[in-house]
Amino acid sequence: MTEPNKLKELRKQRKLSEDRLAEIVGTGRSTIVKLQNGTLPITVEWAEKLASALGCKPWDMLRDDKSEAEEALELMLRWRAAGKDGKASVLNVMRLIPPEKPDPAE
Repeated sequence: MTEPNKLKELRKQRKLSEDRLAEIVGTGRSTIVKLQNGTLPITVEWAEKLASALGCKPWDMLRDDKSEAEEALELMLRWRAAGKDGKASVLNVMRLIPPEKPDPAE
């Protein structure tokens, strides 16, 4: 079975137990287990806390074959990490993308 995210993999690479990671981020082991197996979604806040504890970027926890929701999460995480100039550049690019026209069949 494919893991829903890379949290467990990153935790093991850093030789951290579930208990130790939970202690670092201020939660219980059961929460870490739920985050690892996808029962509890990794929110922006969780991604930031876990990334800090694991010494990685928040989006490093996402799988390469992301769902639309995970892609949206990655965008939000990268937005939060961007500086003022980075955000301005992203907004300039986004303004160039025309909005999708609604499908008349729907």
